[in-house]
Amino acid sequence: MKRYLLLILLALLLGCPDGTLPLEKSVSINGREYLLLVNTSPPEPVAGEPFSLKISVLDAALGENPAHLTYEVEIADSSGRRVFVESFHSMKGAPYVRSLSLGEGRYTLTLRVRQGMPADFSTSQGCRGITEIYTVRAGFRVRGLH
Repeated sequence: MKRYLLLILLALLLGCPDGTLPLEKSVSINGREYLLLVNTSPPEPVAGEPFSLKISVLDAALGENPAHLTYEVEIADSSGRRVFVESFHSMKGAPYVRSLSLGEGRYTLTLRVRQGMPADFSTSQGCRGITEIYTVRAGFRVRGLH
């Protein structure tokens, strides 16, 4: 019984993932539908070998990437230690693509995607304020060289 309580407590402390990679989620913000796609190439990375992490957001109605996206990416190992942290802003809404290399094990990707510019910054398009589109967690595994 103590073991199960410890596992539940550990899950609450670390947070429960929303799924595993590849991940596809949709959300409605201010009447617009957005689609989030997260995947790795190859689909199951190999320890010590480079792999690509790709994150893209699409406006479902337009089939285009929304402008002014900020991706906040964090990868933690199974002990909760952060092994990768990065924030990236794309003016044109381009997908987030990074080449990474990790050791064998289980990892958790925590991702926050925001759209817009700070409220004190305005553009000729009138884009003001920041809207959080997604905050998700997804688990993935890096296999050994067996």
